Amino acid sequence: MKNILVIEDSKPFAKAIKALLEGAGHQVTWLVGANSHQITDGGVILVGLTDEGKTQDIDCRQYQAAFVDGQLKGNIQGPDLVKLLVQSKVACCGMSSQSDMNEEMLTFGATMAYKKPVVVAGLMSARLSVSAVLSPTRSELSKLAFLERRFISPQFETLRDQADALLTSYIGEDK
Repeated sequence: MKNILVIEDSKPFAKAIKALLEGAGHQVTWLVGANSHQITDGGVILVGLTDEGKTQDIDCRQYQAAFVDGQLKGNIQGPDLVKLLVQSKVACCGMSSQSDMNEEMLTFGATMAYKKPVVVAGLMSARLSVSAVLSPTRSELSKLAFLERRFISPQFETLRDQADALLTSYIGEDK
């Protein structure tokens, strides 16, 4: 079991990713963004934002991996959060609908970065795992890149439909 941080302001995506990671046996903390940070000896403390609009101090050293959106609520955006998390030795998977944002997160130290629907589908299909985020192999990165390139093809229609159904199940939830 790993402690995982999900920083995503879209409730359906965050809840889907959280559920998939918890289903794989991990402990997950979800934030919708961060307002500030403090550098400490050996790590970073984030002042994170919860879905309820509250702040929560997060000692990044408690987490092994993070799934980070590119554009978030609060004052710190995805690429800068990746940079801060990497300072605390947290492996990051960037996930944005914008390819240039994913490239920027890779530049700032993410071990991988893909479009959000591909991250959900990758977790659902076991093409993506926390182990892959921690230490991605060339083979795993190739499989995910192939999935991202071909995601809208008929080859992945069933997986795409399953991912859509999971995301749709969280739309309109009050919790």
